[in-house]
Amino acid sequence: MNIAIIGCGYVSEFYAKTLGNYPELRLVGAFDLNRSNLDGFCRRWPTVAYTNFQELLSDTSVQLVLNLTNPRSHFEITRQCLDAGKHVYSE
Repeated sequence: MNIAIIGCGYVSEFYAKTLGNYPELRLVGAFDLNRSNLDGFCRRWPTVAYTNFQELLSDTSVQLVLNLTNPRSHFEITRQCLDAGKHVYSE
């Protein structure tokens, strides 16, 4: 299953470190409003850095979005992902 991460703060590192334990999951992209967090994450875990949230939602290869945003954002982010036909997992 192809996954994308939204929210590249410190919690994303825990998930990225364990992806190797799940060969059926493939990280295909990431997005964060904080460009520094996004760039750092994508350097450590080579993947596509989406330039905006809409680009992530439009990527038809993404099947599941791992929502690691601030809990206050979970509803809106999750709603948009579901509306775009993505599965969602929220931390």
